[in-house]
Amino acid sequence: MVEGSNIARRRAAARKEGSPAYQEKLDQLVATASAVFRDKGYQATTLNDIAEVLGTDRASLYYYVSSKEDLLHAAVRDIATTNAQIADDIMKSSLPAKQKIQQFITTILLSYNETYPQIFVFLEHDLGKLTNQRSAWAKSMMGQVRKIEGVVADMLDEGVKDGSFRSDLDIEYVAKALWGMVNWTHRWYKPGPAKNAQAIADTFAALFLDGFSNQASPSDQQPPGTGNSTEIPAGNTL
Repeated sequence: MVEGSNIARRRAAARKEGSPAYQEKLDQLVATASAVFRDKGYQATTLNDIAEVLGTDRASLYYYVSSKEDLLHAAVRDIATTNAQIADDIMKSSLPAKQKIQQFITTILLSYNETYPQIFVFLEHDLGKLTNQRSAWAKSMMGQVRKIEGVVADMLDEGVKDGSFRSDLDIEYVAKALWGMVNWTHRWYKPGPAKNAQAIADTFAALFLDGFSNQASPSDQQPPGTGNSTEIPAGNTL
């Protein structure tokens, strides 16, 4: 117990100090853990597995993180921050509203594919708990989630105002429907030859836009497979 308390104090002090060397090691640890989660699955992965890939022992990892969950949280936080920024970039772009929504759906689903399984583990186990947590991580994540939700609502509202989208439906419900469609993929999606993330994004975008469009003209539509063809970066991006 004393040893555990000592390492926890050392970890807290190191994080507070925030030296470049410590942060570099922590970033390396998070990146390695993300790769192991993807290869073995989150539930099957142990800290010993991650330590082995790094060529160290499990005890050494506790100077940087307190648990496997801590590593997942760190990985998800970075992904969510990146996604929120990309969503904001899409909103500020000159794309028509419908193409903004198509680009958003594509970016998010490709991000879920590239960062599998971290985001899906988060969606399945932690998203519903965020409002009940007071930790810095929970507050940060809730902020990113609300930021993305706000950007999506703005995209939809923009489309209603310019006549691209129907005005007879409640924007809040429409936004929840979009989020539900995208985020529910955690229940069935797993990267592999039989499931193509781009094809799923094209299908979701077609279903959503066909249902919400206000007699859309053909010129507003993008052909399938071009959802991520704009200049907005689709990097490692909730």
